[in-house]
Amino acid sequence: MFIPGVPLSRSIIWGVIGRQFRFTVAGDRLTLDTSDGRLTLSRHEWQGVAAALASLEPLRAREPQFPGEATSNRRAWSPDDDAALCDGWYAGNGLAALAGRLGRTEGAVTARLVRLDLVGDRAEARRRP
Repeated sequence: MFIPGVPLSRSIIWGVIGRQFRFTVAGDRLTLDTSDGRLTLSRHEWQGVAAALASLEPLRAREPQFPGEATSNRRAWSPDDDAALCDGWYAGNGLAALAGRLGRTEGAVTARLVRLDLVGDRAEARRRP
């Protein structure tokens, strides 16, 4: 329906992490354009999408599910962590034991061993039982 002085369509453009999006409202049709394609729905259908998104629970960090599972997720290594890693490595502990004690993944422990020059490379660290 044409109403004098009201544009027939309106658009909004935004970007997220290097991608550009365009949302266009034209009458009862709403269109989302992305670099991957186009999605056109009626207002009623878009309201259903909005209601579904609103009902999603917010993302939360999950709790460890088993003993020894890493809990640090990108926590910086402290001098105490490094000392415990060195002590455990020189005592002959393997990756699984060190990871469990430090609350880190085996990959994180392996990477830290390389960074501290306790091993030459990751393969060397993985060879220890």
